[in-house]
Order: sequence, then C-alpha cells, then structure tokens
Amino acid sequence: MKKIIFTILAISAFMPLNAQQKVILTADDCVQQGLMSNWEVRNAALDMKAARLQKQEAVAEYFPTVSAVGMAFHSLNPFINLGVTDILGTSDAAYMLQYQFQDFAVSNGMNGRYKALNYGHVANLNLLQPVYAGGRIFWGNRLAELGVRAADVQNSLQKRNSAEQIRQSYFQALSLQEKQLSLETTQKLLDTLYANVQLAVEAGLAVETDLSAVRIKMAELKAGRSKLDLGLRVAKMNLLNQSGIGYNVHRTLQSEYTHIDDFLLEGSLGGVPRPEDVWVDEETAVSALGEVELLQLQVDAARLQRRMTMGGALPSVALGAMYGHFGLVGRPNFNGAIFATVQIPLTDWYKTSRRMERQRIDMLKAENQRDFYRNQLVLQLRQLYMELCSAYDQLQIARESQALASRRFQQLVETQAAGLCAVTDVLMAQNEQRTAMENYINAGADYLAALESYRSRIGK
Repeated sequence: MKKIIFTILAISAFMPLNAQQKVILTADDCVQQGLMSNWEVRNAALDMKAARLQKQEAVAEYFPTVSAVGMAFHSLNPFINLGVTDILGTSDAAYMLQYQFQDFAVSNGMNGRYKALNYGHVANLNLLQPVYAGGRIFWGNRLAELGVRAADVQNSLQKRNSAEQIRQSYFQALSLQEKQLSLETTQKLLDTLYANVQLAVEAGLAVETDLSAVRIKMAELKAGRSKLDLGLRVAKMNLLNQSGIGYNVHRTLQSEYTHIDDFLLEGSLGGVPRPEDVWVDEETAVSALGEVELLQLQVDAARLQRRMTMGGALPSVALGAMYGHFGLVGRPNFNGAIFATVQIPLTDWYKTSRRMERQRIDMLKAENQRDFYRNQLVLQLRQLYMELCSAYDQLQIARESQALASRRFQQLVETQAAGLCAVTDVLMAQNEQRTAMENYINAGADYLAALESYRSRIGK
C-alpha cells in the first residue's frame, strides 16, 4: 500500500496543476462571446436605450403639465394703501369727500385709508395643456424617432465592425495554427529521413556529413517551431481578449481558466467559396448599408430642424386651470379659475428667416455628403471584390505550388531511402516545401480576411 501511495504521489507531482481538456473554438463562438463583452458594443446598446428614453421625453410634451405653487410673504409696508383722493383724484370734490370720510371714520373707530397685502399666502395647483405650439411638439417627436433609428443603426454597425475585427484575428491565429500543423508533418518526414540516412551511414552508403546536414535542418526546424509557438500564443491571446474569454498562460499555477495552448481553432483553408459565389450588385448592396441610412437620417434631421425653427415663429395656444387656497386680500378661501393663453411672436420673423435659410444650407450640405459617400461606398465594394478575386487567384497558385513541392519532397525522401538521391537534394526540396506551405497558408489567410471584409460590407 505504501508503494502504491508513493507511486501516485510521484506521478501527480509531474502532472500540470491545471490540466484541462482541449477547448475547440469556432469563429462564430468567438464573435458571439465577443459581442457580449465588447465595451463598444455595450456602449452602443446604451446609446440606443438613451435614444428611446429621449423619445419618451418628447412624447411627454403632448400631455399637460401640472405644477404646485406655494408662497408666503410679509412686507415692511402694505402693498395697497388707498385713500379717497387716490381713487377720485385731487379735485376739490375729492378733498371734500376725503375730509368727510376721515371725520366719519375717526368718530366710528375706523381707518380713513384702505391698507392690504401687508402679508399673505398662496397655495395652488396649476395645469397647462398645450393646444398648438407651431408644430414644434410634433416635429420634435419625429426628430426623436430619427434619433432612435440612428442609434439602432449605429448599434448594428458597431456589432458588424467588432465581429469583423474578431474574425480577422481568428483567421490570423488559424493561419499560425495551420503552419504549426504543417511543421509537425515536416518534422515527421525529417525524422524518417534521419532514420534512413543513419541506416545508410551504418551500411557505408552515406557519409557522416549527410547525417550532420539532416541534424542541422532538424535544429532549424525546431527553432522555427519555437518562434511559431510564441507567435501562435500571442495571436490566441489577442483573439481571446477581443472575445472576452479568460485564459491562463502558466501551467504551473492554479487557475480556473484554460491554458492558452489548450485552445484549438476549428477551421481550415480548404472549401472556401469562390468570389463569384458571394458577389452581389454594388448598387443594391450599398442601398442596404447602414452607413447610407445614417447619411439619409442626417438629411432628414436637418429638414426637421428647419421645421422646428419655423414653428418657433408661429403662434402658440395653451389652455390652463388653477385651484388653491388664497390668503391675500380679505378672508382666506379656496378658489379656482380656467384660462387660455395665446402667444404671437412679433419681432422674430427676420431672425427666424435667416436661421431657416442657414439650416436649408446645412440640409443641402447633408444631401451632398450623402451622395458623395454613397458613391464612395460603391467604389469601396468594387475594390473589395477586386481584392477578393486577386486573393483567390493567389490562393489557387499557392495551392498548386504547395502540392507540387510536397509531392516532390515526399518522392525524394522515398528515393533517398533507396539510395538513388543525395541528402542535399532532399533538404533543398524540404526548404522549397516549407516555403510553399507557408505561402499557401498565408494566401489562405489573406483570402479569408478579404472574404470576411467583403461579406461584412455587403451585409452577409
């Protein structure tokens, strides 16, 4: 039993502390996770929520406003202090009446002057319902609706751009993973070549320098594999950061996250669609782009702003009601009233007309900008398709070169095993095969990147 326990402890001491199974990632997995964690996408969603709240604010302008008013005061002197002459003037008859009223007031214990508003209070509720405001409420709500639509389009564009960036990073890491797999295949062929040369040296059919040449090539391959592993780890880290996926870079430390080397990317460079299979008419594709819709929304917003300005120069009508407790003059009591207000701007027409003309110029500028950038987007789609076709041609050429180089390398390995080929020829063929494989992988990654850029722009 002690020996068994010791054996288990010895084995566990050399096992990774965070040994985990391999995690397979697809491009869609990274995009889906990345869109949930990307801060720009989340902020775009918040902007969309804020635009909806602003629209609700604009809708509230249709409804009446209710306010409560409370006031109390105590003045140094009464605001109202009236006598007979203050009412009837300074005529002789008024003075005569004043003298008579004062004598009567004094004899009866009264004040000969009327004084009020020395102190008082008011507490009431006011209701004001706009009836007509020159169309500003209506056009303001239309403008808020445009803001909601613009925020929605911005959110979609941000998701599209973020997804495109994640896929580009995925293809970059995938190309390095493909190079890693090709190096493993090359390593196996070199191992076979080394075994064959070693047997030939032992049989006296080859010299030691041939074996040394193979060792040097294997060392070069090992050094290249080390650099490639580092590049792949860095590319994976960039991809996982963009996707919001946690990872661990130290196998010797406890961690809840998967080690960076245990993430495997699913995909290959084969089976990609041809450019003609994804082509769409540029004019049709541009009409559905969010950028064009945003440009049109800018034109519509400028037009609504002009109508809002015109509404500021039109009459406005409102109905109101009030009810409350008044303690200003006489005995405090409850009272209420209904009223109507009409406001007609008289001196704003000149300033408003100038502002409307300036906004009309802004609207024309927005239309010119929309037309220009729409043509630029058409040009961009055509350029992207031409780049896609060029990348596809390069991929086909690289595929043929890689197939020929790999077939030649394998044939020379087999020929060398029969003693019919020199080792230097095999090693030279291996260099050509490795270069052709790297060119093929790079061409595949470039085509996938070009394909993603084109499909992203056409909305697929």
